[in-house]
Amino acid sequence: MGASDFEVLERFRTRTVLTVGSAGTRHLYRDEALGLGITDPFLLHVFLTFALLHDTHLSSFKTSAAHRSQLAFHWYHGTALFHRNLSAATKSSPTALASSHRDALWAAAAILGSAAFAFVGSVEPAAAWPLKETSPTDLDWLKMSDGKRVVWDLADPTRPESIFHPLVADHGKHIAPNGFAPIAPNALPASFYPLFNLASSTASTNPYHVAASVLAQLLAREVNDETVIQFLSFLSQLDPRYRLLLEEKDPRALLLLSYWFAQLAGFETWWLSQRALVEGKAVCIYLERECADDPIIMELLEFPKRLLFKKAGGTNATMNASLNGTERAGRLHEHTQKCGEEQE
Repeated sequence: MGASDFEVLERFRTRTVLTVGSAGTRHLYRDEALGLGITDPFLLHVFLTFALLHDTHLSSFKTSAAHRSQLAFHWYHGTALFHRNLSAATKSSPTALASSHRDALWAAAAILGSAAFAFVGSVEPAAAWPLKETSPTDLDWLKMSDGKRVVWDLADPTRPESIFHPLVADHGKHIAPNGFAPIAPNALPASFYPLFNLASSTASTNPYHVAASVLAQLLAREVNDETVIQFLSFLSQLDPRYRLLLEEKDPRALLLLSYWFAQLAGFETWWLSQRALVEGKAVCIYLERECADDPIIMELLEFPKRLLFKKAGGTNATMNASLNGTERAGRLHEHTQKCGEEQE
C-alpha cells in the first residue's frame, strides 16, 4: 500500500464506514470489521474500493484519471482475492475455517454488494439502464444479492462467536416483509391487481408475486436509518423468474421496480440513493416511451414519476431528497385510496 492508499483507508475509517449497514449494525463495521483486514488483507482492497467510490459520489463523478485507476486496481484485486478465498472456503467444512476468516468473507460480500449498488456510472438517466445500450454488466447489482446468500450460508454471521452476531438482535427488531404472503385487496392501487393477476396469486404461480407482495408491505412504511434493512429485503427475496423479466425489460417488472426505486431514492445514504434516483428516472422514461399506449401502466407510473421527478423554482432539477419518508408514505396512501375509489 502506498501513501495515497493509507489516506483512502483513513477516509474509510473516519467517514465511509459510517454509511455501511444500518443504524443498529454500523458499529460492527467501524469497531470490529476493520481489524479483520490485518489477518485477511483482501478485505483492505474492499475497504479502499468502497471509500474511493464514496469519493466518486461526493465529486459528482468528476474524478481524475489517477483516482479512476486506483479505484479499478483495488476493485479488481478485492473482487479477485475475495472469490479466490471464497472458492477455497467452499471446499472444506465451514466449521474448519477460522472464525475471523468467515467474518472477513461476510464483510467483503456485504461491502462489495453495496459497492455494486453504488456504481451507477453516470448521473444522467439517458446513460443508465434500461435506456443505455445493453451490456453484460447490466443488473450486476442484482446478481450480487444471489452471491451474498451463498456467503451468508458459509459464513453464518449469526453464529455466537461471530463479530456480526448482534445482527440477529438487530434484525429481530424489524420484521421484514414476507414475499410469500398473500396480497391484501387494498394494499396496492386497484389497477395493480388485474395488471399483475394478483387476485388469486401465489409465489409459485406468479413471477411478479414476491416483488408485489414485498412492495405492498413496504409502501406504507417510511424508509429511514432504522428500517432500510426491510426495504433491502426486496432484493434478498427476489424471484429468479422476476429477475429474468427485468433483464428482458418487461414493462410490468420495470413498473414494480420503479415503485421500489421511488421509495428508496429519498433515503439519504449515498450508495443507495444514487442508483435509485438515476435508474428510477431512467425506468420511468423507458416506460413512458415504450408503453405510451397502455393506459393502466401510464396511470400507475404517475406515482413514482411524482417522487423521482419534482420541479422546483421553475427548473427540472430533481428535488426527491426534499420529500421525507412520511410525506411519501402519505402520498402513496392517498394514491392507493384514490385508485380504490375509482375502481368502485
